[in-house]
This record gives sequence, structure tokens and C-alpha cells, in this order.
Amino acid sequence: MFIIYITIILLTGFFIVFGYYNQMNLQEERQYDKLKAIVSSVSLAIDGNEFEMMMKDHPGKDDIKTIEQNHVYHAINDKLSKAVTENELNSPMYTLVYVPEKDLFHYGVRSDDQVYFRHEYTQYPPVLKKK
Repeated sequence: MFIIYITIILLTGFFIVFGYYNQMNLQEERQYDKLKAIVSSVSLAIDGNEFEMMMKDHPGKDDIKTIEQNHVYHAINDKLSKAVTENELNSPMYTLVYVPEKDLFHYGVRSDDQVYFRHEYTQYPPVLKKK
């Protein structure tokens, strides 16, 4: 009889733990899907050619120090900022540009008031380079 009780307790514990981790994975996937939808819609609103020209025109770190210094930076910052506000995100959005010569990324435009133009982003997850 004791073995039956222990078996029931172990099975119940297993299903509780399994259910918890399963729900955590589902919620994580749901958040990734939400973020992917936000990024996809914002990327369509940004003119890639203007962004590329801005990055070429300002090749050095901190070439842009304020949001108002460059009209393209300001326009993209405004779009990112609206996306963060409308989607109630807890952290800022930003653009990154891959620099193959250095095998790292540079920050482009951020959605908040901070400007880290062309600062290096070195500790990135490997999947970022693949995407």
C-alpha cells in the first residue's frame, strides 16, 4: 500500500513539474512570436536606403551624439519609440549593423533618449549573426 502512495506522489510531482516547464516554453515562444511581429512591422516602416546612407555618412563612433542631429536618425528613433510605447515593451528597441571585418555589431538607432551610435556590441548570441 505504501508503494502505491509513493508512486502516486511521484507521478503527481512529475506531471506538475512537466506541466510547469511545458507552460514556460509555450510562454517563451509566445513572447518571441510577439517580438518577431513587432520587429517585422517596424522594419517595413524604416527606409533601408536612408538608414544605409546615414551609416555610410557617419562612419565613426559617436558621429551622431543627439537624436536631433540627424533627420534620418530622428525619424527612425520616432518609429522605434512609438513601437515600444504601443506594444508596452519593457526595454528599448535598437538597430544593429554587422561589421564583418571586426566580427561584431555596431549600434545604430535606439528607441529611447540614449544615443550609442556605432558603439560596439561584442557579446552577442551566435544566432544573431545567422539571422
